[in-house]
Formats: sequence, structure tokens, C-alpha cells
Amino acid sequence: MTDQLKTLVFESECPGNPVESRWSKEDYKTLNSCVMVAITGSGMDPYALLGYCGPHVEATVNALSEADLEVDRWEGFDDLACGIWVWEGIIRGVRYETLDGTEYDEVTEGIWRDPTDREWEALRARLPIWDPETLPKR
Repeated sequence: MTDQLKTLVFESECPGNPVESRWSKEDYKTLNSCVMVAITGSGMDPYALLGYCGPHVEATVNALSEADLEVDRWEGFDDLACGIWVWEGIIRGVRYETLDGTEYDEVTEGIWRDPTDREWEALRARLPIWDPETLPKR
């Protein structure tokens, strides 16, 4: 019995590491998270993280680290050309029951898109790209 069963067990926080958050439970239900990356095309560092905001992404970063976002593993990343892209969506936590015990992972649900004019302006001005008022609604 080597198959692993995935079960959605949480959406609002990363497993085993509750964090203080500026986001309410309602924000997790109504807001998308956003991540902006520059795709470099380099084999060693395929992207540079330019900014992120939102309850789902910030819960992951607070519990783990920016490096653990691993956006190059997110669905659709391999189809992107070099340049600047925005991912918009949510990150759901899943629990795997394995022979070794309980394991946790994350599943992303979102789209890759071009930055909006407002996002470009914020990036060029070196201002925060998003805040709770400018994040896209689900």
C-alpha cells in the first residue's frame, strides 16, 4: 500500500506552524494572493521574486520562507517566456497519510498573467505592488 491519499485539511495556514497574520478568515475566502516574478531563463535560478501579497502566499512565507514558495514548480510556469509575470490565485494545504506518517504539502490554484498597468507603475516606482485594498477578489 504505497499510494498516498491527499486530503484537503486547511486553507488558511501552513501545517504545524500557526502564524500571526494581518489577514482575517474572510480574506482567505474573498481575496486572491499575487506573486510577481522575473523569469530569467537561467537553469540555476529560473526566476527572481519581485513581490508578493495576500493571505495564502504570506502564510506560506511566514511559516517557511520566500525560497519555499518554489513558484517554478507551480502549474503553468514551464510555459512562460522570459520576462515579468504575475501569478494570481490561492494556495491550499493538503495532508498526505503515508506509511511514514502524516506529510504536508501545498497545491496552487491560479493563473499566470501579464502585470496590469498599476502593477507596472508600482514596480517602476519601487512601491509595494499590492496591499489588501488592491489585491484581486476571488
